[in-house]
Amino acid sequence: MIVTILDTETTGLDLLQHEVIEVGMMKVHVDKSWNHSQMECFEAKIKPRFIKRAAPQALKVNGYTAEKWKKSIHFDKISFKVTEWIEDSDYLIGQNLLFDYNFIYSTFKNYLSLSLLY
Repeated sequence: MIVTILDTETTGLDLLQHEVIEVGMMKVHVDKSWNHSQMECFEAKIKPRFIKRAAPQALKVNGYTAEKWKKSIHFDKISFKVTEWIEDSDYLIGQNLLFDYNFIYSTFKNYLSLSLLY
């Protein structure tokens, strides 16, 4: 079975105002005896579109600086990979999965005008 661990960093807590600025994912293969091995890791800093809306505390917690995000990419560059990893997973887990998943879904819906995730 494939277990995917999802984590996001955002510019705040409000889905309508804030956005994803970093995505981290890890695929783990788990066999029937619960032995596991890491298959693949993925991490990307996302170029914020509305940084002026960001909550200062969120940026501080997430370590955001213009310099650290200098080589960040637009979400559309990783959207296929994020979708593929989620769809290929038997289980999706995370520390605050509902928060992370809702922000990923919102990003697809609002910024890409796509609804690839179910």
